[in-house]
Amino acid sequence: MEKNLVEPVPQFIPQHLICPLTKKMFVDPVKTAYGTVYERKAIEEHLKKNQYDPLAGPGNELEMNDIRADQDMKKRVMDHRSRQIRF
Repeated sequence: MEKNLVEPVPQFIPQHLICPLTKKMFVDPVKTAYGTVYERKAIEEHLKKNQYDPLAGPGNELEMNDIRADQDMKKRVMDHRSRQIRF
């Protein structure tokens, strides 16, 4: 049985690039009225059942029209990925 000669190196992902709901790096980040950034699909799923910001908690109402694309975060993610590809 042949073994790989090179083990894959785990990649470090800065915490600010990770969605607090999915625990994965952002693909389509959106920001809430409370300033929290989530992955779009994850927060949309949450808002189907709950009308509040998951990290802010109940009492902090949130609706679909309160989320906006976070282009700054998307750029940070793309910059991080491009640096990872180079190495």
